[in-house]
Amino acid sequence: MKMSLVNKIIWIIVGLLFIGCLAAGVAVKGWRSERGEIKILETTPKDGEKFVSRDKAVYIYLSRTLMTDEKADGNFLLKVGGINISHTEEIVNNVVKIKPIKNFEYGQKVEVVVRKELLGGNENYVFGFKVELPQDMKLDDWKYQAVERNLRLMKNYSEGLREIGVSVQGKNIYLIKLGQGSKKILLVGGHHGYEEESTSMLMRLADYFVRNAGEIPKEVSIWIVPALNPDGLDKSQRQNANGVDLNRNYGVSNWVLDKTTMFYSGPYPFSEPETRAVRTLFDEEQFSLAITYHTNRNLVESNSYKDKFIGFNKYLGKVVARTGYKYLDASGFSFEDLESKGEFVSWLYQVYDIPAVCVEMKTEPVEKSFERNKILLREMIKWVTK
Repeated sequence: MKMSLVNKIIWIIVGLLFIGCLAAGVAVKGWRSERGEIKILETTPKDGEKFVSRDKAVYIYLSRTLMTDEKADGNFLLKVGGINISHTEEIVNNVVKIKPIKNFEYGQKVEVVVRKELLGGNENYVFGFKVELPQDMKLDDWKYQAVERNLRLMKNYSEGLREIGVSVQGKNIYLIKLGQGSKKILLVGGHHGYEEESTSMLMRLADYFVRNAGEIPKEVSIWIVPALNPDGLDKSQRQNANGVDLNRNYGVSNWVLDKTTMFYSGPYPFSEPETRAVRTLFDEEQFSLAITYHTNRNLVESNSYKDKFIGFNKYLGKVVARTGYKYLDASGFSFEDLESKGEFVSWLYQVYDIPAVCVEMKTEPVEKSFERNKILLREMIKWVTK
């Protein structure tokens, strides 16, 4: 049977296409050979290594510089739990820098994949690591220098470490933020420098929630100031470097000038840089709840006197019963009943109209205080999300 002219033309076209594909294959092979194959020389971190800083990038060192057409998206994948996570890529010569859009979390197992199409082989190149915290934090060391060092180690696992002010002697007053939610809980320790346990306990709480970030609901954030009075902390004295009791220095209507040495209120409200740092923080942020920590009385006080806080006070009482602390319910009291003047919690109640809790920790090992206050904080997290 004779082939029609049309069929001849079709077969000629098919033949030419086939020859073209063969030629292209040879060309690509020659092109790859001319450029040189790509090998992985090194990675940071290495496969199986612990990754102790969750916000640092992953680096891949290749055997040669990547050409423009080899930098296509999809050649490098970042996976957590087998799921691709968003990341950025920066490629300079033979170094590939990969960074997650959202920081890794403590305990995550991360896998990095280099596609076989880039490497010209039959298999993807895969390496993995686990995100860890440094293990050398000495949480029992409450001196300012140790607190500062530990906070800096935690920084990369938090949503931010910042200085909210400086003390009389120029020491930074640090705040560490855990979680991203708009319902903000503020924890403040170390108003009185000789109450070192309040600072140590808050450092343990920070460490715990850094390592167990999944316990913080997405709508909540925890803001921790572990050492408001760093000068007093280093000298193990109640007052700041000016001799002022910071917990008598807040601008509340019951403030009085108290010239006694132990409870010196300062010459006027907010005369001290430490309390002004707290005031500025409240000017900038809107908190749902605040807790301040002191020592030696084995007591939790609610300084929320208004009728609208009766429900909160009852809830707090049930929680406190589980901690082993005694409980003083503010319901039925009036603001004028307060013996102490110019206090932090009184200022919060009067000026910001938010629940304010004072924990007077028991005299006991800090680890036990941590366990009690972990229960309390977990329940306060539940309350702000109701």
